[in-house]
Amino acid sequence: MTAKEFVQQFRAKFEGSPIGAAEALGVAQIFSQFLAEEIYGARLANGSGLRDIMDCRQYISALAVAAEIEQKMMNAPPRLELQQRKPAALATCPDCGHVHADDRECGFPTGGDRKCLCDRKVLA
Repeated sequence: MTAKEFVQQFRAKFEGSPIGAAEALGVAQIFSQFLAEEIYGARLANGSGLRDIMDCRQYISALAVAAEIEQKMMNAPPRLELQQRKPAALATCPDCGHVHADDRECGFPTGGDRKCLCDRKVLA
């Protein structure tokens, strides 16, 4: 997916949302530029730098969680419900973000000899 296609899909998620697509895209632009400037210093929760695409995915997922926590600490309104939601059958791992296929423990390979250490049961 190209950057243009990504932005178009992101924009579509805000149709019928309490905030407009233009406002969401403005925030996305600021966030994307900030991420691009700071990505070289990014660290995972275990302190290691980003080594591959799975690390980048894990880091970006962690950013979403951290933003939600920060929002709650600010007593902000609850997060917006976007138009398209994932079906419950496609629950994702809270640690590495991959889609769980069943209700077993995770252990998903994340590149090289590493694998997700998620020991949580999937709530499908």
